[in-house]
Amino acid sequence: MKLKIITIALLLFALFSCEFRKSVNKDLITGLTTQGDGLSCDNVYLSDGEDKISRNSFIYGEKIYLNFENIEGFMKEEDFTFPGMQMFVVKKSGDTVMQHNDLYADDAEGINFSPLVLNANLTIARPMVTNNNYTLYVTIWDKKGEGTFKAEMDFEVVSNDQIIIESNNVSYDNIYLFSAERKKAITDNKIKYNENVYMIFEGLSGFREEGGKVFPGLGMKATDSGFLPSLGFCIFPPVGPSALKTRSKSRLVKTFVYLP
Repeated sequence: MKLKIITIALLLFALFSCEFRKSVNKDLITGLTTQGDGLSCDNVYLSDGEDKISRNSFIYGEKIYLNFENIEGFMKEEDFTFPGMQMFVVKKSGDTVMQHNDLYADDAEGINFSPLVLNANLTIARPMVTNNNYTLYVTIWDKKGEGTFKAEMDFEVVSNDQIIIESNNVSYDNIYLFSAERKKAITDNKIKYNENVYMIFEGLSGFREEGGKVFPGLGMKATDSGFLPSLGFCIFPPVGPSALKTRSKSRLVKTFVYLP
């Protein structure tokens, strides 16, 4: 009789463990939805790499992290786990604009730290464009078992509202500030002293063509409280219109030095 009781208890524990690792959760603020099947996770949240963020609207150029804390349920080999992570971004029309099949492909020998923390980072940049909506999908799976853990979130890409834009017969995809030293877009409008900063214009169109070329011009005025303004103008060399549309082929840059 005792043997039967023990056997039934073990079976119930096994069934309970399997059900325990099946879960569906949704963050009501960000809309982030998670679903575990064989894998469980104590905490899933968004961050900027340092601080937690609770929103699903991101400035173009911003870098976000999706963090999975204490994820469990992986089959182990000599205390090593073998997670895989797929991430892709889909726009509202259903077309995939970004895809990574396995962010942990380089960890073929496994991971042996505990508690296990995994993360995926996403830079809000081309081929995404401002004023558009997308869906982020992340799937974690066990390469030595059958467990999976999925996350899904709708989000919006917005422009930096501190950059005031007036457009007259010229259109663009994105306009943003970029720090050469930090190698990242500036989304908080904070610039360090002696920092090289670029204002980047992507996807420009609307220029008049002459002989298959366009002739863009650029003027810049910089002012600071208590100082006289510095003013500079430059003319870009003639370029073909396709060069203004393809970031990978060409980027037009002129450097200005502000001297108060």
